[in-house]
Amino acid sequence: MMAPEMADPINGHIDSICSALEPWSTGGCYFNFADRPTELDKLFDADTLARLREVKERYDAEGVFSGGHLVAVT
Repeated sequence: MMAPEMADPINGHIDSICSALEPWSTGGCYFNFADRPTELDKLFDADTLARLREVKERYDAEGVFSGGHLVAVT
């Protein structure tokens, strides 16, 4: 668990790195590096995201299982 007082300095460094890499960005996001809340359409293509939502609705409509990147039931 990160010490709360470290959140702002760490996030500032992450933002600096992301800004420096922006010229080479494709607009997507590599899932393993998405440590902060990220729009799911940047992590998955449309077909994959639709399938994930179908699976979530079928097997976990009550939201028992969750992770760092919540796939909401449609």
